[in-house]
Amino acid sequence: MEDVNRRLFSSAQILELLDTTPSVKTKLDMVTQLLAPRCTNPSEGATALVAGGNNNEIRSIEIATGVVTTLAGSGSIGSTDATGTAASFYYPSGVAITPDGSTALVADFNNHKIRSIVIATGVVTTLAGSGSAAFADGTGAAASFYT
Repeated sequence: MEDVNRRLFSSAQILELLDTTPSVKTKLDMVTQLLAPRCTNPSEGATALVAGGNNNEIRSIEIATGVVTTLAGSGSIGSTDATGTAASFYYPSGVAITPDGSTALVADFNNHKIRSIVIATGVVTTLAGSGSAAFADGTGAAASFYT
């Protein structure tokens, strides 16, 4: 995944991406499950990560097969650091992948936090942000984001 471009996809671009999926049912399932998506731009044959916005989940799409799985997030509003679907988000609005491809960084919009997900395990931790809407430089929870 070292060739991943870190720009975000629009909803229209997500639909173009889904055009590679052969099954109409799979396409419809993907669109209905990925409300307000923001996505990494995958390299050929790679996996795209999608911040599911209204679904409060981070989803993974295997480009070659169109298979969608939940990497992290329970689907319920929250800010719990945990593994996989035991973790929670509140309107994740963007996702980027570190250069080594091991970690996803998520803008957890309504929690005013930057969250980190170890891609191999789904472990979610809060990297930065106090949880309050404010502007403050700092380390970890001492930092604040007005998002």
